[in-house]
Amino acid sequence: MRNSRKLVIYKHKNKPGWYFDHEKYPDQQKAWEAFRSGMIEAFSIAEAGRWDEIDDIEALRHGPALRVK
Repeated sequence: MRNSRKLVIYKHKNKPGWYFDHEKYPDQQKAWEAFRSGMIEAFSIAEAGRWDEIDDIEALRHGPALRVK
């Protein structure tokens, strides 16, 4: 079974709108901004060789498959 929730934010397949953490973000734009910032932070941390710190990035916390990749 595939689970898109591992992607943190995605377009719903069978209904309008986006999936994202509605408790954290007021809309999909804010969710995308947080996700992008989290990825940039992750790349910076990885470049410094501090791999374990990537798990502490809040915006990526619900996307373990993304962190592993």
